[in-house]
Amino acid sequence: SSTTNFSFVFKECAKQGALELGKQAHAHMIISGFRPTTFVLNCLLQVYTNLRALASACMLFDRMPLRDVVSWNTMVNGYAKSKDMVKARSIFDMIPVRDV
Repeated sequence: SSTTNFSFVFKECAKQGALELGKQAHAHMIISGFRPTTFVLNCLLQVYTNLRALASACMLFDRMPLRDVVSWNTMVNGYAKSKDMVKARSIFDMIPVRDV
């Protein structure tokens, strides 16, 4: 299925450091009309945060129709890894539900 294919591609891009390929796959996903699940979007979010493309990560995160605990943690972790603790804390403070 497309969900499996896109999630696999995004996970591999994040692992291999293939930012441009991840961006191309993201563009293909949009052009193809595929409606990604939160899981697929989280995989793409990991491409952008792992490879320090935080502006792209932030745009994607802001446009996500549904965010889960993985989405929030990915963003906090991405900014923390980039040593932007102010932004990491800011996103952490926006998390809607805690202690679940």
